[in-house]
Amino acid sequence: MISKIVKDNLEKLINIMLTDGVQPSDMANSIFDTSYEKIKFHKKDDFVIGEFMFSDEDSSSVKMIYVYSQKDRKLLKIEEESKENKLVLWDRELRKEELLDRVVELISEHYSRDESEKFLEKLPKNLRNKAKKKYMNII
Repeated sequence: MISKIVKDNLEKLINIMLTDGVQPSDMANSIFDTSYEKIKFHKKDDFVIGEFMFSDEDSSSVKMIYVYSQKDRKLLKIEEESKENKLVLWDRELRKEELLDRVVELISEHYSRDESEKFLEKLPKNLRNKAKKKYMNII
């Protein structure tokens, strides 16, 4: 059971690393959706920012903000902004950290040290060192 949970979390992590997320070109077609009042894309530093404005049920203005890396075109963050507050709905780096933390936590709790170290060695190099550091901080 635990190995399935570890596998599922690892698959989610790898999926996030391999996929770019919804692209600005795909989102531009949303302008034809009657609920959107304004759609704007602009560059700021090394980022491309997509802003989608609409009114919710009580006619309050809401802005959805999509932040992309200009370098690799990956969706990095989705935020929702209204006059009351600004919420981060999704953050690529935060989600990757959460999933890696969960995997390391599970293997440290349910596998022997030897099994855990063998597992960590099988991870892709870009995850291996980070996971090993997290593992060493737990044990």
